Amino acid sequence: MLLSWQPNTDCCHWEGVTYNTASGHVVALDLGDEYRLQSNGLDPALFNLTSLRNLSLSGNDFGGAQLPASGFERLSELVHLDLFSTNFIGQIPIGIASLNKLLALDLSNNPYLYLIEPSFQTFTANLSNLRVLYLDEMDLSSSGETWSRAIALSVPHIQ
Repeated sequence: MLLSWQPNTDCCHWEGVTYNTASGHVVALDLGDEYRLQSNGLDPALFNLTSLRNLSLSGNDFGGAQLPASGFERLSELVHLDLFSTNFIGQIPIGIASLNKLLALDLSNNPYLYLIEPSFQTFTANLSNLRVLYLDEMDLSSSGETWSRAIALSVPHIQ
């Protein structure tokens, strides 16, 4: 927990939190890099922030925890998801594939993340709005050489 994240305080003033006063919802959670958080996984409460448009946890150490199998699909407003160098392991949750508003997805520098089921093509099929995709140092070997074709077919606006 960050110093500003205290019980019975207004979350609008918490570090890394962007609050939309018009809607009354948290729309961004930027806990990347400078915070150097350590945790044994994501708290399921994160998935209650269904108005999130930006989520950055980059550079934090999640201690080799697995990404939750479900929950990401609830963050349907996300346009930016940054999990760069977070030390997550295991299967990439299929829920991320349902985030059809995503413009940027960074899963790079997580060498123990992988995608076996579904196929890479199935995973990217719904991500047609993606402009930026980082997968450096990820294990895509189960996709063989089809991963590049899947990106070309499913993600036409990739830069």
